[in-house]
Amino acid sequence: MITLKTMATIAAARFDVTVDQVFGSRRLREHVNARHVTWFMLRAMTRMSYPDIARHFSGERDSETKDHTTVMHGVKRVRNRPDLSMIADECCAEVIRIRAENDAAKVARAAGEAA
Repeated sequence: MITLKTMATIAAARFDVTVDQVFGSRRLREHVNARHVTWFMLRAMTRMSYPDIARHFSGERDSETKDHTTVMHGVKRVRNRPDLSMIADECCAEVIRIRAENDAAKVARAAGEAA
């Protein structure tokens, strides 16, 4: 199963940042781009709503609270920027590849148990 943290890890690797920085509140370009690509992937590949995503990315302090409209803006920004959109597509392809590998491993285990 692909988790939110797995998606964040994939995006973080593309921008050479840590997963903690993706979930953080700093506004350095690399952190923001990785965060927005992660949000895009979550919307495109899961059933998470904008408010759900915002809750997962909000910090414990009020100053770090992210509103669902912040997530909407980030997803829209990825869609409207060809460079970010291309990276997001590559990250989504990586998620699909990992899912396929996980599914193949499950099938192989089931076949081994049935034999």
